[in-house]
Amino acid sequence: MPSITSEKFLAVALVINRSRDGPAFVFHYPPDVQPVTNHPKQTTDATATGAEEDILLERLSQPLGRDAAVANGASKHRHHDDHLMTEAGSQVVPWESVAGFPTRDLASILTPARSYHKKLFQLSLDPMHCISYPIHVPVDGKWKRNKKSSRSKPARQAEEQPAPPSETEPPPSSVVTSPEPPKDKDGKRDEADEEKRSPMTMFNLVFILNPNKSEDKELVDSLYHNVVKKVNKAYKYSQQHSEFVWKESKRILLAKDRAREDGKRASTKALPIRDHRAF
Repeated sequence: MPSITSEKFLAVALVINRSRDGPAFVFHYPPDVQPVTNHPKQTTDATATGAEEDILLERLSQPLGRDAAVANGASKHRHHDDHLMTEAGSQVVPWESVAGFPTRDLASILTPARSYHKKLFQLSLDPMHCISYPIHVPVDGKWKRNKKSSRSKPARQAEEQPAPPSETEPPPSSVVTSPEPPKDKDGKRDEADEEKRSPMTMFNLVFILNPNKSEDKELVDSLYHNVVKKVNKAYKYSQQHSEFVWKESKRILLAKDRAREDGKRASTKALPIRDHRAF
């Protein structure tokens, strides 16, 4: 496996898609991802491999850094709350840019169609390379598995099955009776399920890389099978059992909206920074 250095592994990001509101870029870590202009130099020191084996964990355990600067050319100055202010007075929120790319644009291109469900998804943003293992909601539209309903089906069918007629019972009357209107219990239950149903239709934990061209394929293949795939499967398990991904994503997005309105940094707003560490 090629060595994974901080130059090759840039960041990890969570992106979701919602039935009504569309794609959303939930978070990226580390928060300070500067634009990349070239590929890292090829390393020849074999002794560096052992020291760099834990670079992924080390990268995620780093303290929050300075927020990324915005595109060149615009005259701006640091505001006291670390938002960027242009001369025109417009506010540039620091967490809405990753490596020079607007997160709104990244959210759109990092939420692939269902055909990529549980498959390797790759996107090249030269020189960056994004890889992931997208997870879509099951076909029935429900993340959580309903075990009770499947167990109760045989019992319900037994109750609905008519009992055999008794020998002593009189013959059935020929009077035609109007059928009773169906009970709306199932209808109410479906409405309640619809209200509780998560609007999240898919999530995608994306790993943003900057590999050497000579080892691009080998690095992607190794990282995908040993890290990316396993982490997304763990997220899928948590989402199915407790809707963890959606609940935490909703908390983070709400906190970011409030931080934008208040003019504060997301990292100082007591964001559920379970933000970055809960995932």
